[in-house]
Parts: sequence; structure tokens; C-alpha cells
Amino acid sequence: MTQRNTVFVSYSRRDARWLKRLQVYLQPYEDRGVLTLWDDTRIGPGDEWRKAIRSAIDRAAASVLLVSADFLASKVVMTDELPPLLRRAEDGGAKIWSLFVGPVPLAHHPQLARYEGLNSPSEPLSILKKPRADQVLAHVAERVKEALDEFKIPPPPPPGETSEVLYEQLRSAVVGLSILAALARTHPRSDDFTLTELVKTLDISSRKTAHEAVERMADSGWIEKRKLPGRTSYRISVEGLEQLKRLAEATDGPFRQALPHR
Repeated sequence: MTQRNTVFVSYSRRDARWLKRLQVYLQPYEDRGVLTLWDDTRIGPGDEWRKAIRSAIDRAAASVLLVSADFLASKVVMTDELPPLLRRAEDGGAKIWSLFVGPVPLAHHPQLARYEGLNSPSEPLSILKKPRADQVLAHVAERVKEALDEFKIPPPPPPGETSEVLYEQLRSAVVGLSILAALARTHPRSDDFTLTELVKTLDISSRKTAHEAVERMADSGWIEKRKLPGRTSYRISVEGLEQLKRLAEATDGPFRQALPHR
């Protein structure tokens, strides 16, 4: 797996001066290998420009839109760049920001309003004095760097730690499965289980692991969590029963016999 560190810049060529200023502030990060900045100046003579743009968007971990009236009027931006960038943000988890470089009428572009602006559309770079504009660009560079940190791939654990990591993952899964099966066996019932009752009934050695398991399943809707004065209790939900049934049908070996079939 390769680390995603491409930053795609979408802009109108009429705003090329702002692209150059942004490049100045991102260049130190590129020199250190933190990011790879991509804009259409990377397209070489004879390259198929639409294919090059699509490839860069597919690799992008983040994108910066240099928004202006010229940007919104650009057919290349509106047809070949913005739609796939917005899809990448929706489906692929890529970061996307608007950097307002000129006054813009955003009323007819609600899709841009859904994403964070790095500056106010009422104070675009073009109307700011240079020190203030440079301050905004420095902030942009820092935000981009922070976003790429989220895509860093953690180094693999040392060989001696791999077995311990796998053990902890399996232990957590077994505890969660045991709790889900126990709640299913007593469903329906007039009262619920507290965490203490689950730990005692199942003889779970780690209360912390049990708590993490029930909270994770409650967040997913597999377990219903009820908070009463002095008491928090849990019961299996309809969704949890359905998921347990799926596990029973898909699991081989002793767990197939252990899981209740419903």
C-alpha cells in the first residue's frame, strides 16, 4: 500500500498568480517529501490532458480549489475537475477546501458551500493587502500538511509485537461475540444486563475489554443501551439478532455450534 500524499490544485489560468503563490508556501513540504503538488502545469507536451487530470484526482488525498468568478466560469474546471473532485470527497474520503482568490457569486453553487473554506468569500485574496494574503496562504499550507498527516500509513509493528497485536484483536472479538451470544440466549427478558452482570456471568477477566465491546456494539446498533438512575444496562437489538444470525451462518468450526440459530 502506498501513502496518499498528492495535493490537487484546481484553478482558472486567469488566477495563475495565486497558484504560483500557493506553490511557494507548499514547496518546503514538497521538498521534504510530505506531499506531491499537482496542477495542470505538470501536463507535458503530447500528454492526454484529460487522462492526466483523472489520474491525478484518483491519487489525491486532498485538493485545494482556487475559487473565483473565472474558476466558476471555466468549462474545464466545471466539467473535468470539480465533479470528480467532489465525488472523491464524498466516496474516497479525500479532503477538499475552497480558497477564495476573487469575489464570487456562490448562490448558484451550493456544492461548494458544503466544504470548508480556508478563508471567507467576503475577503478573497485579491482584495487583501500582501501581508494578510501571505498569512492566509501560510495557514493553507499548514492545513494541507495536517490533512496529509491523517493519511500516513503507520509503520508495521516489529516482528516480536505482531503476535501480541493479533492476540489482542482476537481476544476483543471473542469477548464481543460472547456478550452478543449471551444477550441473545436470554432474549426476550423483562430486565437487561448491566456490564457487571455480563462480566460476572461470562467470567470475563478484563472489564475494560468488555466495556469496549458493548460500547462498540451499542454504537453500531447491535445492542440497545439504556441509562437509568444509577444503572446502565444493555440488551440485544433486532439488528444485533440479525447480525448474530449472519455470523452463525458464516462461521465454521466450534463457533457455529456455540452461536444461537434464530
